[in-house]
Amino acid sequence: MGRKKKNPNYDPWTMMQTLKSIVVQIYDDPETGKGELKNVAEILDMSPLKIRKILITAGRYSTPISEEVNRLYKEGKTVKEIQGITGLGRASVNGYLPYSRVAYKANLSS
Repeated sequence: MGRKKKNPNYDPWTMMQTLKSIVVQIYDDPETGKGELKNVAEILDMSPLKIRKILITAGRYSTPISEEVNRLYKEGKTVKEIQGITGLGRASVNGYLPYSRVAYKANLSS
């Protein structure tokens, strides 16, 4: 007997695309997001770190360190090697990399 899906209409790829679109729209809006991670995070009740990672995934946010981390990763360096080069912790390195899968708890219907 197979397990029944909790939500058969849940499409994680579509959900992530929708989330990226909403985050970018708010971030770019001079009235609401004002280009500030904190403002977007408050509006969407999410952490600024998650907002940053979504914006990095969407190609809408970068800093010198995020550019360095992504360059090193694209060159084939592991997270551990990037940690050694940059001095960042594992969580920080991962925070500067785009999502490779759907964002954890990215359900917009809650």
